[in-house]
Amino acid sequence: MIQTDDRTALEYSAPRGIYGRTSGENAAAIRALAGTLPQEIRAVLDRADDASWTSRGAMLLKAEAFAYAYDAFRRAVVLNRENADALAGLSNAAAGAHREKEERDWLTALAAREPRNTGVRIELSRVLAAAGDFEAAMTTANEALRLAPDEPRAAEQLASVLADAGDGNRLAPLADALVKRFPERPSARYYFASALFLQGKTGDAIREARRVVDAAPGHAQAQNLLGAACATLGRRDCALAAFEASIRANPRDPSTYVNLGMFYLQSADPQSASDAFAEALAVDPISAAARDGLAQARSLLAGNPQSGTEIPKK
Repeated sequence: MIQTDDRTALEYSAPRGIYGRTSGENAAAIRALAGTLPQEIRAVLDRADDASWTSRGAMLLKAEAFAYAYDAFRRAVVLNRENADALAGLSNAAAGAHREKEERDWLTALAAREPRNTGVRIELSRVLAAAGDFEAAMTTANEALRLAPDEPRAAEQLASVLADAGDGNRLAPLADALVKRFPERPSARYYFASALFLQGKTGDAIREARRVVDAAPGHAQAQNLLGAACATLGRRDCALAAFEASIRANPRDPSTYVNLGMFYLQSADPQSASDAFAEALAVDPISAAARDGLAQARSLLAGNPQSGTEIPKK
């Protein structure tokens, strides 16, 4: 439908309407009415299944309404503790709402109560890795893999932990097995490319990363890896295009902004580097790499350059 008159333009504003601020700051008062919803509406909410709550959480997450998204995803997981999308959304929302410890404790208790729940262990491993507890993350991912040896997500989570830990030697055989076992999955080849990059085989890593992004242009991790590898070899246009594609695919991954910032530092562009590191900190305020990069960029802007700009192999 094309609007041709001069009335207020039509727009889809549901997420903003739910979460956006108003001039009178009356949103909280309106939401407080949820406790006195009509019985008919409460009945609809009570009948909502895990898929409905997951959809609500995804909408709220896109609107950056992290606290509300967290509650929606958690309700979805309560209804279906094997819902992988809800579990992943819960972690993303927890990071945005700064409720990581709450989620970690809840998933830990849930895993203890359900010793055969693979999905919860996969997500718990992801949360532990994000907190830097790689040993616990590997142990939990291995538990998931033992429970479901044919589940590619379990093996991919273990690969993810090894990649985050920078352990290319242990990642390489696992990634090779993933590609042979699940050749149709882009993430399997992504981890294969990651192992090559961590082992210093940058040209081979670029070749494999390109295979991933050619088949799945929206694979943010592969685009980020391609950018880092191209930057390592001084291929400026390739690196910049890949970093921008990664950010378009997933604007809430701080590692891409950090890599982009390091790229700009290497390109003698401290202002753009400062902007990139600031974006990383907006997503993850406790990122040490982003804080260090921002300090270095500001030092360069102030005429006090520091050395040692290397794009992290992540």
